[in-house]
Amino acid sequence: MIINSIVSGGSNSQCLPLAELGDDYGLCKGSVAVYNRFYSLERVVRCQDALSEMLGGILTRAIARVPQPLRASGQLIYCKTQTHNTFCDENWLSTFAHNHGLSRWEICSWAMTNCASALAALHYIAASRAGEPIIIITGEKAFHPGISRLSVGLLSEAPAAAVLNVGDCGWRILGTHVRHLGQFYQNPEDMSPAQKKEFQAVYATSLQSFVAESLTKLSSDRNDSFVIIPHNLNIPVTRSAIRNLGHEERIFYGDVSNQGHAYCSDAFINLDLFEASRTSPSRAGQQVFLLTAGMGVTFASCLLERVADP
Repeated sequence: MIINSIVSGGSNSQCLPLAELGDDYGLCKGSVAVYNRFYSLERVVRCQDALSEMLGGILTRAIARVPQPLRASGQLIYCKTQTHNTFCDENWLSTFAHNHGLSRWEICSWAMTNCASALAALHYIAASRAGEPIIIITGEKAFHPGISRLSVGLLSEAPAAAVLNVGDCGWRILGTHVRHLGQFYQNPEDMSPAQKKEFQAVYATSLQSFVAESLTKLSSDRNDSFVIIPHNLNIPVTRSAIRNLGHEERIFYGDVSNQGHAYCSDAFINLDLFEASRTSPSRAGQQVFLLTAGMGVTFASCLLERVADP
């Protein structure tokens, strides 16, 4: 299974300084200072478009990466965190796909694994060995201070997509790993004091042990060139977990300061940034280890290896 290409970024998007977010994020000067100092956040991405238009732009670009002879059938998967921001009573996802010429494609959404959904979907797809084109789209609207601000990060409106099974070059999926901590199915803000205390006590160690488990599970496939690309959330905890395992020098961060946490889009956006960076060799054999976490709690990882262009 190969990720042939990544597309990211909305045409009507802009990076806004935290001080300009105002009531949309419920930020005061003190909280802005905290996000600046502890989480390296300076700006977040906002998109002027409504959800369907925001995703429509990225889907159009993704479809353009699918050769015409392969477009007759395939899978479209929308990975998301929120369950309350789409028009479920209007069958919106099928209508959305139909409007983009994908009426014969299988359509589904992933939500229960929250911000880990994109890599959880790759975990499923890699096991299924599907042979037809697959497009995974991500991106959501951070439209209310009740959901746009987390204690460990701020949310961005940044769409992205991955196109799979349309060629022989790109990033081959060598292996995946997923682990659920089902007792923490609620967001921290909704937990009881006792459960929140337990969550805070085990989250960092659980993330670290998951990374260790993943690297052990994938040890027969990974080589010494692998780079770790984590999500854009709770950078201090993520950095500490990877540093404790002796791999801090391998981390490639996305543009955390100007991007914020883009829900399920982080993995694809950061992989896209890695490919565009000077630190990303184009030679075959380069490996990346993608890491994401979502409330629920779900940890997900994926080891990719670059397949050279013919």
